[in-house]
Amino acid sequence: MMYKFSYQKILDVKQIQEDQKSTEVALAQNELEEERITLLKLKSKKMKALNNKKASNESTADMLRNNSYFEQVNLTIDNQKKQIQNKKNSLISKKSELLEASKSRKILDKLKETDMKKFKFEQNKIEQKELDEISAKIAYKKKENKSWEY
Repeated sequence: MMYKFSYQKILDVKQIQEDQKSTEVALAQNELEEERITLLKLKSKKMKALNNKKASNESTADMLRNNSYFEQVNLTIDNQKKQIQNKKNSLISKKSELLEASKSRKILDKLKETDMKKFKFEQNKIEQKELDEISAKIAYKKKENKSWEY
């Protein structure tokens, strides 16, 4: 008799859910990394502009334009930092969901393992009973054959 886990379909669904959550975590990590790269580019852009400002003699109009530009860059950097924090929070949430999905699947895996052990134990009992019956029949036939020889 073949072993069949009665909750196999549920286990399969749990495995699919765990795989999906794992994919979501990977995507969230990639998005976070992209946001960090964007922030680094913005900071680099700001530093370049600061270095250019120091190197040049500017008129008042140029200084006002540069100050406005720096304010805009600083605002963009602040927004980018907020975006990074949002991505971090999203990643933490996704990791938590993955952990829960993993726990749920592992519970079913343990149940399957326990059920499999129980099945094997029952199969061994049945086989042992059959072997005992065969041995008893053989012993009975030997005894019967000896009784006819006298």
